[in-house]
This record gives sequence, structure tokens and C-alpha cells, in this order.
Amino acid sequence: MAQYIHFTDEQKQRAAEVDLEEFLRQRGEKLLPSGRDKRLDRDHSVTIRGCEWFDHDSRQGGNAISFVRWFYNYSYPEAVKVLLGGEQGTIYPSAAEREKPPQKPFELPEANTNMRRVFAYLMKQRHIDRDVIAYDLWRFCAWQPNCRSVVQKPWHPHGAVRLCEPEQE
Repeated sequence: MAQYIHFTDEQKQRAAEVDLEEFLRQRGEKLLPSGRDKRLDRDHSVTIRGCEWFDHDSRQGGNAISFVRWFYNYSYPEAVKVLLGGEQGTIYPSAAEREKPPQKPFELPEANTNMRRVFAYLMKQRHIDRDVIAYDLWRFCAWQPNCRSVVQKPWHPHGAVRLCEPEQE
């Protein structure tokens, strides 16, 4: 029979917020970059971001505690003990303490004079009426040819595009 170990709410919260990337690196796991996430080298279906994980094969995920329980097949008390440092006293950093990469400033892509691809896609794939596309496309959109996407611009009487920023108190 398993032994009951009482954890305070603060301990449970700290264990759940452990940075999984750092935790796995300290345990010798190799992580591969995958966009903003990291993938485990030995199981490519598992992605990790901060204190959260997701297994794309089994379609399950969660926080750091559920990862340690799933990946190492530990019980809940064992997982929390490991994440809190166990007997060694190792403290793993919180995912909230990690620095976030600086956000790139918004730049409106250059509008292209030829929108044939966008027009054809919207008509053939999305089945949107030709007149609706013709009206909306020239009024609201900018075509970005180098990555083949459409960027929607809000309509402004003078043609200006403004960013929505929260008001400061």
C-alpha cells in the first residue's frame, strides 16, 4: 500500500510549474527544437513548452506533474517529490521565470498588384462568390507574395492601418 504524503497547495503549485525543458536537460534527455516547442529526441511525438507537454500519438498532455507521472511511470507523490528536488535538494526553475523572446514589431507586408492566386483560392476552395471577393479583396486585404498569405487590414477612411493597443491606466 502506498504511503500518504501531504503536500501543501504551494508545493503542488511549484511542482506543476517546473520548467520541463530544464528539468529534462538536467536529467540527461536530449531535446530538439520544433518551432516554439521542444521535442524529445527519443520520442518525437512529445512536445514541451515551459511547464506544459503534449503527446501527439496518445493525444494527452498536461502540466509538469502529469508529465513525470506519464514519462517516468511515477506515482503522484513520487512525481511531486522529484519535481521539488527530492532528497538532493535540487530546485528546478519555474517556467514563469523564463525570459520570453522579444516580440517583433508589427510591419504591414507590401501589397501586390496581382491577386490572382488569392482570388482563385477563395473561389475554388472556399466557394466564395466572385463579387464578394472582388469587393472585399481590394478594400480589406494586402497580398504577401513571398509567403503566399493574405493579411486582412481594417478599413479606415484614409487608408491607415492602426494597431490595437491596450489603454494604460
